[in-house]
Amino acid sequence: MKKDLLIIFGLVALVVALLFIGSLAKIFPKSSMSAGKTQIKIGSLKVSAEVAQNSAQRANGLSGRTSLAKDEGMLFVFDRPDRYAFWMKDMVIPLDFIWIAQDKTVADITQNAQPEPGKPQSQLRIYRPAVPVLYILEVKAGLTSEKNIRIGEEAEFNLP
Repeated sequence: MKKDLLIIFGLVALVVALLFIGSLAKIFPKSSMSAGKTQIKIGSLKVSAEVAQNSAQRANGLSGRTSLAKDEGMLFVFDRPDRYAFWMKDMVIPLDFIWIAQDKTVADITQNAQPEPGKPQSQLRIYRPAVPVLYILEVKAGLTSEKNIRIGEEAEFNLP
């Protein structure tokens, strides 16, 4: 009898601990892992972007998000220009990638990158810019077309 009560008490304690951890996730969502936000303007496009400046933030990116407003995005910041590879691992919303050069001009654009649920990691499509870039801005799919974003346009932003 005491053994059964001990097991029940242990299970109740486990459930309470899991509920507590779940409430912390609501207080400190994934997006709070980012270093900050910045306002970005490219032509008529204006977004408030979370800034991913370190490898942990860049690896997490927008994975798992179920929505992204037209005025939101994520800016990936790297230490040096390169042709960085991006994929849609764990993504559920389609995105446009705006590849931004070191001089803050649009160097390339990838439109309508689609999530690939159920595909093995080794088969996920890899996206790269045509030229080396220092920044990548991810926005809701369709925005680059809707806002008529073009290669060569200036991106205006400051890093936090």
